[in-house]
Formats: sequence, C-alpha cells, structure tokens
Amino acid sequence: MDTLANDYAIKNLIMTEFEVWNYDDDIDVINELIINAIRSSEGVFVYRRLTHLLEENKFIKWLKNETEIIHCNEVSIEFKEHSTMESFRPINNEGVYFLKFTEDNKEDFLRHFRLSIRAIKNRIGKSNGIKYLEKSMYIDDPLYDQYDFIFTVGDKVILFTDIHDFTFVKAEV
Repeated sequence: MDTLANDYAIKNLIMTEFEVWNYDDDIDVINELIINAIRSSEGVFVYRRLTHLLEENKFIKWLKNETEIIHCNEVSIEFKEHSTMESFRPINNEGVYFLKFTEDNKEDFLRHFRLSIRAIKNRIGKSNGIKYLEKSMYIDDPLYDQYDFIFTVGDKVILFTDIHDFTFVKAEV
C-alpha cells in the first residue's frame, strides 16, 4: 500500500469545551458515547501509546490494509478554552494512522474495533468486567490497550481516548 502522496508530518486538531468520562461512569452511557462518536465522525486517528507488547493486534492488522489510510508523524490537539496544546506521538516509530471514513469502512471499523479493559478490570470488579465483555466492543487483551483513537469531523475532535486508563474525552456540542 503506497500512501506517501497522502502523508503529512503533523496534523493539528482543535477541541473547544469537553467533558471526561471513565470506568466510574455507566457502561451503557460510555458505550453509546463511543458508538455515537464513531457514527458521527468523518475519520479517526490511531496511534500506539504504549509498548509493553510490540505485537500488532487484529484491529491494527485490519487497519493497515485499508485503502483510505493516511500516515503522519504526530497529531496535536489545541484546547481552545484552556489555551493549551497536547501532542500525541506514537511510540516505537510506528506513525499515526488516519482512516478517512466511508460508509463501507465505517461499518468494518465498528466490526473490528475493540477496547481493552485489561488495565482496569481490578478496579471495576468482576461483575462489571463481565458487563463490559458481554458487549462485542470490549476485550480483555493487553494488545488492545496500547493504541488510542482520536475521532474527528474536519479538524475538530469529537472524542479521544486513553484506553490504558479507560478515559474518554468528549467534545461538548
């Protein structure tokens, strides 16, 4: 797959007001928040944040075969309300993948997308862990908690994740 013509060094994104959600919040609300973000976004940035295992998970293998993928070295988010900037650089020189959504690949994305509860399962307890795992989007696999996602519409962030801490930062509309 040759996407060099579409590559860029740094992608700058904007986020205005936001709210933070995590494992203390209701699982159904979190699930709906994530699915709504995927369905309403035009694309997603995916990058490796951790390297406790250097293997690729099945989702990343699927993602690399998508024809709508673009690569960049770094993504930064400007938080307008707080006058701060945060940069997201992938670890292990892997790069940042941007998948521009089409109707077809968005549905494929939803079928392949998994969020790991591995790092939080002791904090949420066994019964809540089972509730998460009953939903197809969640998995107990350390290969999946190494990657994070930034869902966008144009240059605006609508949701970004910290999977290892199980935190979701959602733009307020």
